[in-house]
Amino acid sequence: MIERLKSIAPIPKLLFGLSAALTAVLVVEIALLGLFVAADDSAAPDAEPAASYRPDTSNTTLTIPPIVQFREVIERPLFIEGRRPPKTQSSRTSSVEAVQLNGKWKVTGIFLAGEQSFVHVESVRDKKTTRLKAGAMLDGWRVASIEQNIVRFSNGAQSASLELQKKSPR
Repeated sequence: MIERLKSIAPIPKLLFGLSAALTAVLVVEIALLGLFVAADDSAAPDAEPAASYRPDTSNTTLTIPPIVQFREVIERPLFIEGRRPPKTQSSRTSSVEAVQLNGKWKVTGIFLAGEQSFVHVESVRDKKTTRLKAGAMLDGWRVASIEQNIVRFSNGAQSASLELQKKSPR
């Protein structure tokens, strides 16, 4: 066998020797670790192993607070930079044609949360934003319903609807 090792090139000899040395070091490390672990086990026989530790998960249920706690958040308009409620607009009783309603106002935001729903409409003329609830009046038109992307208005026998204006990406 020694003759066979002499015939092997020097790099594989070096790798063989290195792997043999590392294997010997590994065996010594495992033996020493076994001695230390045995010493630790005898020192604390009642200690619970770390692998059996389980955190207390008995109280991890998620409870959602009632919507009343979010009153201030709901009252503040989402789509206005300062997030301060706009001054309430007095309702006018004059009848306006549906075409005029579409030309004067545009829907800039809709907020739906269960029973609470709001719509933000912006005046085309002066860019003032008004927040309305279902049943509120706007230029003689009553907000009949607020849906995901559309607001329906009624004025006696007439009805009109305004769609949510989507902003173009910049």
